Amino acid sequence: MYKPTAGQPFQTMPPPQTHEVASLCFRELQPFQKPVFFFCNRPDRYIHREGAVVISFQNRHAFPYCVSPKPCQTQTICRHGALFHTKLNNTRMTALKVTATARLTGHNASIFALSPGRSSQEFFSGAGEGWIAAWDLEQPQDGKLEAQVQQQIFSLAFEEKSGQIIAGDMNGGVHFINPGQPEGSRSIRHHQKGVFAIKAVQGWAFTGGGLGKITKWDPATARPLESLQLTGQSIRAITVSPDQKIMAVGCSDNNIYLIEPASMQVLARQEQAHDNSVFALCFSIDGQTLFSGGRDAHLKAWAIAGPSISPLADIPAHWFTINSLALHPQGLWLASASRDKTIKIWDPGSLALLKVLEAGRDSGHINSVNSLFWSSCHGQLISASDDRSIIVWQVEGR
Repeated sequence: MYKPTAGQPFQTMPPPQTHEVASLCFRELQPFQKPVFFFCNRPDRYIHREGAVVISFQNRHAFPYCVSPKPCQTQTICRHGALFHTKLNNTRMTALKVTATARLTGHNASIFALSPGRSSQEFFSGAGEGWIAAWDLEQPQDGKLEAQVQQQIFSLAFEEKSGQIIAGDMNGGVHFINPGQPEGSRSIRHHQKGVFAIKAVQGWAFTGGGLGKITKWDPATARPLESLQLTGQSIRAITVSPDQKIMAVGCSDNNIYLIEPASMQVLARQEQAHDNSVFALCFSIDGQTLFSGGRDAHLKAWAIAGPSISPLADIPAHWFTINSLALHPQGLWLASASRDKTIKIWDPGSLALLKVLEAGRDSGHINSVNSLFWSSCHGQLISASDDRSIIVWQVEGR
């Protein structure tokens, strides 16, 4: 088995081929053949096996319509996952170019976590073999091993003020890592069960444990400052609003909690936000909308007004669990990653499906996609998977 030492470059594969698609597609407008349906949350709606919402039938064939919060009878999703209007004489083509520019294969186990790095062109990855790797998007094939722990890494964050990588492992350990200074790194067994979520906020680090405790840390000293027993079940996701005044926490009790970071006060709780665990959270660029993804495979949008939360939209987005959500740095697109091996790109305003990235057609992942990170460096989308690979996607359009 290939095993690098700290600072040694990873061995990687050449980038896959380039693919270009259109978000408005007029190919194969015929109905789906031999459709397979799954019930949605409304009796007159079904889910086609390719992810489209079906609301009408004709001779056993299904015509899948758009998945915006307000269904539009003039929009449809073709079998490629692209959006088109049935009123062809009043439609304008808008190109969406998606290019897989690199496939990074240095890890020897499932990759569970991605994090921003020390600069806009750097990011970190953490995987099941305990390795933490650093990658440069200007030279993505030249990844290097930054650190190694003895447990599977489930979560990562980079805290800018202290310059530390913070990692959570499967047994409740929290690791404060000084890149290039291993003697200054510290490991603390703090939580019970896995640490599935870490977020750096206002100079603090917040970790979420497997038995529902969220802890605020001083990264410089690796000392816990305050803990809150939020729930009796796992904390699966932590995100923060753009102004860093509200944290959203998703849990395996199916609830979403809004927390004020400084005081650790619970501002609001959305009970039964999903039918199963809340695995992924992401704020809109203005902080007024919170997106959530769950084990129920639904993508939801919530209005955030002060300390309150209220539902906006509910989309049956994937076949299986939504593991991660990421918003484009300028708010252009929202990406979701799923256990169904696909990445889907959505319009964050309407939640209309724009593109599906999959293994066969797009040289995508062949196993569960576990984590997403949308970098500000050239607007590149980074994805990590159980297939032990990281893919760098260039998404362009509008």
